[in-house]
Amino acid sequence: MKKWLLFSGVFFGSASLSVWASEVSNIVIDVPESALPSESVSPVYPVSVPASDAGQSLRQIIGVTATRKGGKGFEPIIRGQQQSQLNVLMDGAYIYGACPGRMDPPTTYVSRAGYDKVEVIRGYESVTHGAGGSGGTVLFTREAPDFDNDRGINLHPSVTGKAYMGYTGNSNTKEVSLVVAAGNSEGWLRAYGGYQDAGNYKDGKGNKVSSAFHSKNGGLVIAGDVAEFTHMELNVEAVRDDDVYYSGNGMDAPWAKADIWRFKARYDQSFLLFDTLELSAYRSDVKHRMDNFSVRRRKPDVANGLKAPSSSLTWGGRVQGSVFTDRSELRIGLDYQANDRDAKRYKVALGQDKAYLYQSHMWPGVEYRQTGLFAELDYELSDKDHLRIGGRYDDLKAEATKASTATLGINGPNALYQKYYGYHAKKVSEGNTSGLVSWVHDLSSANSFEVRASRSVRTADASERFIASRGSCCHGSDDWVGNPRIKPEIHHQLDAGYQLQASQVQFRLMAFVDEVNNFILRTSGGTGSTLYKNVDARLYGLEMESSYDFGHWQPAIGLSWTRGENRDDSHNKNLPQIPPLMGRLTLDYNAGVWLLGTRYEFATRQNKVDKASGLDAGESSGYGVMHFHGWYQIEKGVKLLGGVENVFDRTYALHVNRASRDPFNPEALRVNEPGRQVWVGLEVLF
Repeated sequence: MKKWLLFSGVFFGSASLSVWASEVSNIVIDVPESALPSESVSPVYPVSVPASDAGQSLRQIIGVTATRKGGKGFEPIIRGQQQSQLNVLMDGAYIYGACPGRMDPPTTYVSRAGYDKVEVIRGYESVTHGAGGSGGTVLFTREAPDFDNDRGINLHPSVTGKAYMGYTGNSNTKEVSLVVAAGNSEGWLRAYGGYQDAGNYKDGKGNKVSSAFHSKNGGLVIAGDVAEFTHMELNVEAVRDDDVYYSGNGMDAPWAKADIWRFKARYDQSFLLFDTLELSAYRSDVKHRMDNFSVRRRKPDVANGLKAPSSSLTWGGRVQGSVFTDRSELRIGLDYQANDRDAKRYKVALGQDKAYLYQSHMWPGVEYRQTGLFAELDYELSDKDHLRIGGRYDDLKAEATKASTATLGINGPNALYQKYYGYHAKKVSEGNTSGLVSWVHDLSSANSFEVRASRSVRTADASERFIASRGSCCHGSDDWVGNPRIKPEIHHQLDAGYQLQASQVQFRLMAFVDEVNNFILRTSGGTGSTLYKNVDARLYGLEMESSYDFGHWQPAIGLSWTRGENRDDSHNKNLPQIPPLMGRLTLDYNAGVWLLGTRYEFATRQNKVDKASGLDAGESSGYGVMHFHGWYQIEKGVKLLGGVENVFDRTYALHVNRASRDPFNPEALRVNEPGRQVWVGLEVLF
């Protein structure tokens, strides 16, 4: 199905395939022959920018942005959609953060050493990645180690790996990571680990921005061919974050931890109706605590503080069989996902360890159980025409098992649901149907166009349905309450685009429109509380990229634009958190053993804001920021990296922001990006 590669709504981070190829130290980004339209494939942490978080790294992909809360916890946005509107998988596992305020979105737990590449799919392009994913899917993946490669220092024929050391000024960030694999093509052991230590940075005006953190991670992978045609893989992974400072919250995180395990098996031989059979299972256990006194006293003149311990346990699996013919591939499968979340908040008398008051059960024992059945066919109608048809059905059960607790009285979950919506929480049952059809036509060997129509259903997440946060004030002005009867979003999307891929020129243009029934909107209630409701909405936009290869000179340009409309409100027609027109101009000079480049990032003014929800921090002005980057190949396998971010020390912030709902900071905040940063790194391949 290699023809699928001839069209894609792909927008690579540094804006050109040639740029990526030159930046990744001879690592070939091997897109499989079954790669899908609208995908981008890139390193998890590109070497042209310093990134402290995988969510921040995703900003380098045209059409993707991310909100900032500090130095960790970047929330990706694709086509104006975020959080549970995106599916984020880490080597096949779903990992849901444990913080109700999303201090730890899934990308927080993605390490430099643990993953090799990231694939970003814009819109709804496949039914095989689980339920939902209306805005897109982000796949962090690992590749099998290549023991026959000649890319670096030859330590031993059965050992390969990579080491990285880096330093970023301004925030005084130090980072080290190491991944080592030993074995051969039939079986191997992979060990990896990393450490980051970051301080607070200063913006362009010299103002300190709270962003410090300490992070460490590590894992083991054991994989091999256990029998003829049978390959198995077992992985265990741990991530630990400590003393995480946030600017976009009135609280910080003393600690957060994630323990993950995965199992995969593949049988490459006929079994029943299938030519291949794949099985995977995973378990992710995330625990988190936020408070306003352990990391730093956020309210030094107040005798009491708040703490909120929380947890999120997710487990599931998938079985998928494939049937191949000369002109087609059929995938049929079943997946299952379970998620249990619990979060409580306490008022604490500072200086008295055991003096605390149970104040709020924010996630009252929330349990989700979801089973999905899917089938997807890729079929070559002719040498120039390629068809994809897919469908899936998801059975969902959701319940707040502790909503009826009497301990909190009028501050309990059911009391809050009754106060704001007029009903208690009951067990929820949904049957959701999704599907798509896509057609790619090759105009020539270098020109293609594609049309895709899809329907996808995204159910409400734990906060949208069951959050029950009683505020600190007696009048309820900062209550945050989910809607137990909120309806699932139904997205009907149409994508169309054109692509040119010539030897020296690449050009891609993609347009989309998404009609949404029952869009889940977080909004402000009449008393200042935060509530949820369904509205009809429309999202549409354009994504464009063009790159050129003139020998040593490699210029590129990328643009993305999204518009979001609330079709139910005649007075407030804008959806919140929609980025303005954003773009990037890149010019690299690649001499083979060294590269120098410049990158200019810009955004226009955004005045299309939602003034009623409290999510937007108002209108934003445009900005333009210049960056320099480069590398030098010291010797085979050893590369020195470096650059200067925000060369002219501009003070700026992205339009998209994080809106917290903790009692000490209920307003939406736009956090400034770092001022000038000088960074350096050393990459060693072996």
